[in-house]
Amino acid sequence: MFSQFSSERILSVVQNLLSSISSTKRSEYSISNAVSLHYNTVQKPSGPRSANSHISIFEQEAFLKAVVCQVKSGNAKGIIDSLNQIRDALIHAEKGFLAISTPIGKSAQSYVDEYSRQWFACYEKYAENRGSEANGKSSNSVSGLSESAGKHPAFGKGGVFPIEYAKRSPDLEQPIQVHFPLASLQSSCVIMKMKNHTFCAPTGKLSFEEELQSLPALEYYAIYILAELIGRTDGFLYNAIRGKGFAYGAFIHPSLWTGQLTFVCYRASDAARAILAMRQLLHDIDVNWDRYINDFEISAARSSIVYSNSSKMCTPINIVDHCISSNVYGFESASQYNRWRNVHFAAVGKKELRQAFDKYVKSFADPNYPLVTVFTSPPEAELLPEIGEFERKTLESISEQYK
Repeated sequence: MFSQFSSERILSVVQNLLSSISSTKRSEYSISNAVSLHYNTVQKPSGPRSANSHISIFEQEAFLKAVVCQVKSGNAKGIIDSLNQIRDALIHAEKGFLAISTPIGKSAQSYVDEYSRQWFACYEKYAENRGSEANGKSSNSVSGLSESAGKHPAFGKGGVFPIEYAKRSPDLEQPIQVHFPLASLQSSCVIMKMKNHTFCAPTGKLSFEEELQSLPALEYYAIYILAELIGRTDGFLYNAIRGKGFAYGAFIHPSLWTGQLTFVCYRASDAARAILAMRQLLHDIDVNWDRYINDFEISAARSSIVYSNSSKMCTPINIVDHCISSNVYGFESASQYNRWRNVHFAAVGKKELRQAFDKYVKSFADPNYPLVTVFTSPPEAELLPEIGEFERKTLESISEQYK
């Protein structure tokens, strides 16, 4: 609120951000994820650009370097004006949400009142510093924060939630396989992504309980349990890849938000053989289903999921994060989201797991399935012909598209 922007401060911050990007490029997982986002994000002809594009390290790097050039050439005023406009827009924002966690049994309103007092005290100083520019813009809304709390709907017309997410996965007719040999890396990483729009949140057309009764997201949660069953610590994927020394770790994960199913193999000494080991494992599971997918393994996967979900609720910041995420996903409360998850998890059986495997997970073993595979490695890494043909690329070829 009280930031004073100057050429020296802008250059200092930008140089730190550029240094952070350089560090990202030395992490095989981070750079693989950035490249994968580039190939797995489709820009819509109409509507805003994807947030993934705006936060991409490639766009950030091009933008930050342009800022440096502009400031060093003595044209910092335009940047300073833009920063001031961004700050003022945030301070005077009329639509948004405030998340405050409170102890059980305490009045939430008292915390809102205290926050309002502290905010207004800061705003008065801000308005005094800004003079006529700030007069009348926000003081009324800020002072009325306590009175207005809870009067505006969180959901539905005029509300903040749910936040709409435009699915941007590419429609592929054949697989895309790209290899980025990078001298900055000491180990390899492979990320494979396919489209997987299986998650469903309450639509509001029926009551929550009526929608839950139909189990609309059962397919997603079957994939979730299957991914945990195959990829958990000391599980099948762990033993097939880490147990043989091909990589430090590997996992399969369905993304609720992006609608994609992902296989990741990271910190790999031999990523090519890790891919072959994953394919062989999925083939073995397909042929010997009952040996791999039994009651013990299903129970172990459920226990691992319960522990993971519970551990994410052990600190105040994690609880707040979970509450906000629940709203973003389309649930009116964290408890509602928890119930949605738990009922779906309990309903998943061997039949649903088999369907999820045949329809989705098994596709990672098919070299002809239309998915995106990004392989980053040190320059000397070997790509075996058995994993298919990879197009050799450079990071510069992607960076050029953002200039």
